[in-house]
Amino acid sequence: MPRPLTNIQIPKLDMSSLIPEIKIEGDWKVATEVIDNVESSIQKGYDKSVNQFSKELLSIIKNSVLNGTPPKGSGVHWAKHAPSTIRKHGKHKLLNLTGRYASLIGIQKYNKRTYIGVPLNMRLSDDDKKKITVGALARILEYGTNDGKIPGRPLWKPALKSVGGKQKLVELIRTNIRKEIMARTGVKANQIRW
Repeated sequence: MPRPLTNIQIPKLDMSSLIPEIKIEGDWKVATEVIDNVESSIQKGYDKSVNQFSKELLSIIKNSVLNGTPPKGSGVHWAKHAPSTIRKHGKHKLLNLTGRYASLIGIQKYNKRTYIGVPLNMRLSDDDKKKITVGALARILEYGTNDGKIPGRPLWKPALKSVGGKQKLVELIRTNIRKEIMARTGVKANQIRW
């Protein structure tokens, strides 16, 4: 069974799927410039896109956690706190009792991968080794507990949907690569396609 999603992985740069077809007829100077600049244009377009996409996604996720509301446009509804939770912890926004969870959400690097989420193996408190990890807390908040005492309040998939999904990232990468090639070589937009 695949591991439940509690972070959003940013795909690695795969040059083979991002090499555009560029139509140049009879202008060898421009053709040489394109060849000389295509790899750096792809890298710069990819980096710019991932940065833009990540910032937008982080904003949606953090706003949801800080405001206690599901991501806008995701079609998700979160159950309200149980009366027993309010008695125990007082009134507070969903997913945001202390603010610690929200403060840990960011761009993470792990095993040569980049993802938007929380540090999975970090403990919530250094003073008590029996406390759960942030990753375990994220799974509980996302999917609820097996006994049903804590209902699931989906955040990660709905946030990805709200930002436009991974397809938006791919489109953004292609758009920024096209812009980089055009800026560096003078090639027109209608000469570049995938």
